[in-house]
Amino acid sequence: MFILTAVKDRIRVDPSQFSTFTKDVIDRKTGKKLHPESKKKAITTTSTDHESTSSSSMPEIDTSVTKSFEQTIVDQIHKKYSNKVLPNVGFCIQVYKTDSIGDAYIYPNDGGTHSEVTFRLVVFRPLIHEVLVGRVASCDKVQGIRVHMYFFKDVYIPTHLLQPNTVFDEEEKLFVWKFQEYELYMDIDKEIRFRVQSIYFHLEEERGPPNVKKMALSMQQPTNEDTTSTTTAAVPTKPPMEIVARINEDGLGLVEWWT
Repeated sequence: MFILTAVKDRIRVDPSQFSTFTKDVIDRKTGKKLHPESKKKAITTTSTDHESTSSSSMPEIDTSVTKSFEQTIVDQIHKKYSNKVLPNVGFCIQVYKTDSIGDAYIYPNDGGTHSEVTFRLVVFRPLIHEVLVGRVASCDKVQGIRVHMYFFKDVYIPTHLLQPNTVFDEEEKLFVWKFQEYELYMDIDKEIRFRVQSIYFHLEEERGPPNVKKMALSMQQPTNEDTTSTTTAAVPTKPPMEIVARINEDGLGLVEWWT
């Protein structure tokens, strides 16, 4: 279900992150940052008549609040890859390890640093025919069942891959498996066991923006107000990664059926 994949990419660190590389002087009592030169020391003044000493307490300093350059690189990788689909690879979960971080370069007109980084990602990419468990998210008479797995929600079970003798209940808006004299409903949010049938990746140009139909119709310059109302229709987009599954085997379907 999960794999490790190696990636090599150029990672940019914004100049706003530079201040975290230095050890900030923190007052442990107030939690405020202090300038290192603002440390208060005992002051002694001497005159011909008498010597006076005045002192003020120096706040407790915590110089351990730092953030290494490597950790900043990892944070930037998380922002760029985590919870996103890597085309033809899978759904990225988190950074597993950084193998190498190259020298940091600063280019003209760009105050940020650019480093060549080789790292490994934990990726969700189930095997074909692998059996997984999720929960029923929705039922549709035409599309079938949509399943979510907490961190991934684009799992679909089409109607022709449901259990034999499965019908759609129009009143309950649920699928029902008629097994012998029993009617087994596939209720929403119930645990369901399924087998991966196929995995599809949709590139950005294949998915298309949601207003592509609106843009196309607006270029036709409609002659009356009635036709302009059709330009508000939106074209549904495809998910970047889609899993098609099946439950038409013994042991598959709602978990409670087989326990």
